[in-house]
Amino acid sequence: MWPTGRLLIGIVLTVTLWLGMPIQAMAQQVVEFAGTVLSVDVGAKKFAVLKEGGGTRFTFVANDQTQFKGEALKSVGDLKKGDAVTVTYKVVGSQYQAQVVAKKAK
Repeated sequence: MWPTGRLLIGIVLTVTLWLGMPIQAMAQQVVEFAGTVLSVDVGAKKFAVLKEGGGTRFTFVANDQTQFKGEALKSVGDLKKGDAVTVTYKVVGSQYQAQVVAKKAK
């Protein structure tokens, strides 16, 4: 006889946990991006940053949980074109959501 009830429950739980791990890990992954502010859209709470050394350009979205650190930086409205920043962000759907925006001193 096969212990079908326990075996089936064990297999279902294992597969469910195994499939769910990569999705959770991706949703919680936080990445750092250093560069120069190219543009700011205060109304949309968005700002574009060109990576140090050139090439990659990301547009970040700020929200109520975004923390701003550094020289007189309290919101997206305080960012200016040419500011050197480091953005800690996570990918949510198709957006790069800014978690922390730190302005580097000049």
